Amino acid sequence: MPMRYARLLSRSFSDLLLPPGPLHFLLRDFRGWIDGDRFALDVQLRDGNKLMFYHGTTVLLNIAHGVNVGDVSLSAASAYGNVPGNRELMRRWPAVEFGTLKELVPAYLRSAVAASGEKYYRNGQEGYWQNRLALAFGPDWRPGMDWLILDREAVVGFGNDAERSAIQSAAQQKFLAVRTLLQQENPSLWGKPDSKNLGNEADLLALGPDRELYVIELKHGGNADGIYWGRLQAAVYGDIFRQALGQISNDILELTVQKVELGLLPREALARVPSTGLRTVVPVLMVAEPNDASSCWARLQDVLARCPEANAVLVEVRSSADVAPIPRIPA
Repeated sequence: MPMRYARLLSRSFSDLLLPPGPLHFLLRDFRGWIDGDRFALDVQLRDGNKLMFYHGTTVLLNIAHGVNVGDVSLSAASAYGNVPGNRELMRRWPAVEFGTLKELVPAYLRSAVAASGEKYYRNGQEGYWQNRLALAFGPDWRPGMDWLILDREAVVGFGNDAERSAIQSAAQQKFLAVRTLLQQENPSLWGKPDSKNLGNEADLLALGPDRELYVIELKHGGNADGIYWGRLQAAVYGDIFRQALGQISNDILELTVQKVELGLLPREALARVPSTGLRTVVPVLMVAEPNDASSCWARLQDVLARCPEANAVLVEVRSSADVAPIPRIPA
């Protein structure tokens, strides 16, 4: 089996979600369910024929299309088991009962948002910015914006475990070696060497205007060590997606088209879908609300000097009122 990016919903599930389908309200109305915050919930399509409702870095609700035509199954992490409405909601729902979901789903999600930990979204850091950017450059995208964000927590699927291990491990080891060397040379500055890898899952995935696939690692300005190692992380993702691009390009473009069809991307976004496939992968390190006084910027340059191959594009977002990412100029 080739490498894949398998997040497309089945036709039977998408029919339920498209107007006049009985579950269309899930995609039409979710931006208004949390009073005063249009960015508190983000909906994404997932492998396994699922919808996931994100609140920053936590998933509050999973909706999977059932084995029987028309059924859906709702579930949530055990952390939300005591949230009001959870026990009534988390089960298999036959089509004849879908009308009840119009009240139960929004009520549960409001309660789950209130019960969720501050670290996931309300602290205004990475989880908040994941939602903010995914929505601003996804459903709220307009022609003229450089990036069309089409997904988050993006990871390549592999044909088997051996292929996954070979490709991910090779990308990890190449860039982990740089981190380890710096830590061994000066542990007081860089920290002690550890076995933690650099991750295999990009925070955001975007299409550019010239058939580029932007693979984005997002950091908050208060996360200094995350920033100076961030280019290595972005380089790992870029390496993996670059190897997979020929096999996953159509998957990504079909996902984009389906999200337009479902109303999760605007109709104008179809102009961003190239008929000839994706051309290149561009790794990006994006820093939200950067701290200009931080020492991380100098160390970020030191990492790049040691590893020119980790030359991810560096951009920053200064304000939630103006989320256009702009290149950061090295000091």
